[in-house]
This record gives sequence, C-alpha cells and structure tokens, in this order.
Amino acid sequence: MISNLEKLHIDDCEAIENIVSPDEGGSGTSWSSFSVKSLTLQYLPKLVHIADGAQTKLLFEYIRVYDCPRLKQIFVDSELKQTLKEI
Repeated sequence: MISNLEKLHIDDCEAIENIVSPDEGGSGTSWSSFSVKSLTLQYLPKLVHIADGAQTKLLFEYIRVYDCPRLKQIFVDSELKQTLKEI
C-alpha cells in the first residue's frame, strides 16, 4: 500500500485502461489495498475500470470523474460504502 497519499489526480493519459490491475504486466498498478482520500480521474478516454478484477480493497472518501467516456461502472462494496462520502 502507498502510505501518506491523500490525493491522487490522474489526468490526460490517453492509453490507460485501468488504475489498479490484477497483475503487474497490465497498464495499471497492482496493490492489495488502495486507500486514498480523494481520487480524481480526468480525460482518460480508454479507462474502463478503476480495479480490473484485482483482489484489491478500494477505500476512498471522494471520487471525481471527468471526461472518461468508457468508464461505465464504479464497483462499490460494503467497505467502500462506509468510507465514500461523494462521487
């Protein structure tokens, strides 16, 4: 896990398809726990998933998505429901 990271802003990455991937060979990053207070995704035209089949705990308070036309769903499990304040 990346510690002490409060905000993650990913902007203008035309090739990225997912943020957290199940293996290190993908276009994302592999973590078992992904906890960031604020996640902002902007102009990611190929982004399809935040976590693509990864066995990853996603914990955010705020998620902001702008101009990511292929992102159709954000997986919200019971743990994320407890921490998430705004989408």
